[in-house]
Amino acid sequence: MFADAGSHLVSVLLISVGPDDCAYLVKQAAEMMKHKHELAGFLEGEIFQSEDQQRILLVTEWTSRHAWSASQWDKEVADNLVSIVQTASAIDSRTYFRAGRTTSPGRD
Repeated sequence: MFADAGSHLVSVLLISVGPDDCAYLVKQAAEMMKHKHELAGFLEGEIFQSEDQQRILLVTEWTSRHAWSASQWDKEVADNLVSIVQTASAIDSRTYFRAGRTTSPGRD
């Protein structure tokens, strides 16, 4: 059920925020992402902010479920995540395995 299925794991966090907290939480997310870059198994990450500044989407890709899981125990990641959780009005966390991908010609 939770096997890696030979694919990279993608973690998606959808964070609901008040517009006044959006810039702060984007900064916290960027700090967390900056540190995750140093962790084993981290491949890439992106931060998106909704136009109305009421939602932030964090998407990270990992070599495996194990690598993603291990990152949750990192102190700096945990400290940033606590700050995000304390400020957010709601968080929806999901993990996925990529089932397909399309890119523009000439893009990796």
